[in-house]
Amino acid sequence: MKNAIKGIGLLAIAIINSGCPKPCVDANLSFSVNSQITPDYDSVHVGDTMYVVSSFSTKLVDQSSGQMIDYSNSTGIGSTLAVSNLPLGDTIGKDAVFDFDYVSVNGRIYNDRSITRPDGVQQIVYGEANGMYVLKVGLIPKMKGNYILGVSNGLRSCLS
Repeated sequence: MKNAIKGIGLLAIAIINSGCPKPCVDANLSFSVNSQITPDYDSVHVGDTMYVVSSFSTKLVDQSSGQMIDYSNSTGIGSTLAVSNLPLGDTIGKDAVFDFDYVSVNGRIYNDRSITRPDGVQQIVYGEANGMYVLKVGLIPKMKGNYILGVSNGLRSCLS
């Protein structure tokens, strides 16, 4: 396992909280959406590609009210992906976004240099197709290490 990278995937998008400036609908809604890393290995090699994948219907049921909310044609359905390197013997991860190359297959992954910690998180945005929001982005490690990947538990969006 010398040349292996341990990918610890803590990847569940638990709750979507939406709120946005006008003319969007200002709402406090709660939904459950899942994501995963494929392939499902505990380690990969430098140069291998791992994918963060997720999809959900554009029509979601609010977990609090039971109301169906149609998010079709919303803009900016997305979140963040935290990427940290956890050195052996350390309990605090070090920002490691730039230890990977990234590929957008469905949706988009990008780095926003204007945020406070651009070396700690990537921005992810879902694509919309056939009544679904879909995300498939590739992460390709450039160096070996012990990495922690985590999708935030809140999605941003703007209802049209």
